[in-house]
Amino acid sequence: MLRNPLALGVALASLAVVEPARAQTTVSGFGEPRQFIVSADRLFGLYFWSMKTVPDIPPTNPMGAQSVRDSGTEIDFLFGSDAAPVGGNGAPIATVPVYSAPQLGLDYVFGPGITVGGSVGYLHRGSSREQTAVNNVVTSRDMPSGHAFLFHPRGGYVFDFTPLLSVWARGGITYFFASSEGTNATGTTTTRVSVNGFALTLDPSLVITPLPHLGVTVGPMLDLPLGGGATTETTNGAVTVSTGASFKVTNFGLSAGALAYF
Repeated sequence: MLRNPLALGVALASLAVVEPARAQTTVSGFGEPRQFIVSADRLFGLYFWSMKTVPDIPPTNPMGAQSVRDSGTEIDFLFGSDAAPVGGNGAPIATVPVYSAPQLGLDYVFGPGITVGGSVGYLHRGSSREQTAVNNVVTSRDMPSGHAFLFHPRGGYVFDFTPLLSVWARGGITYFFASSEGTNATGTTTTRVSVNGFALTLDPSLVITPLPHLGVTVGPMLDLPLGGGATTETTNGAVTVSTGASFKVTNFGLSAGALAYF
């Protein structure tokens, strides 16, 4: 008579141990319907970029327009920057592309794995320079300052494979606008540069979720230019000269970020 209660007790104890273990081996829940995903994108990255500028052809000098192509490699750690502000022939001098800026994203899961949302980014730069002459006279002036803004609407799909790993395939269109202004050393000439463009952005990411509702993302990315333009205005006294150019930025590499879902 005692064997049945003993067997029942052993079975219940085994069930109490097995069920929590089984719960821990289920998928993480990332990408379930009616879920919000808050992400910090491109916090870290290795990027390979290029900028191509083709100035508008001056009517008075059809042979004077010269295209400019700049390229480079960038490694970011919680920091991104925009294009440098001033260049000749309507072309900004390139340092690193605006697409590398960290971005804050918000996405919503409409159906099983289907996400719709977007991200935004903002940059600001300002600096000054002090010069000391041989007679110890110190002069100070502001260097070119500027800002940039990005907007990236996107869609995606979440493939949830294991409790730890998922793949979030994302893609959309990124638009950016950047402007800057600076004055030469004598204070007689002011140069203003504004650039804008949009690109097809593909951003598939491996999502690692070591903790419930928290994860990190890492994966390849591509910003493929679809169009853009640049305008340079130079003011000297009462005279302002404006030049324009087409402006395209290509950017690809590896990026990493973090997210929370609830």
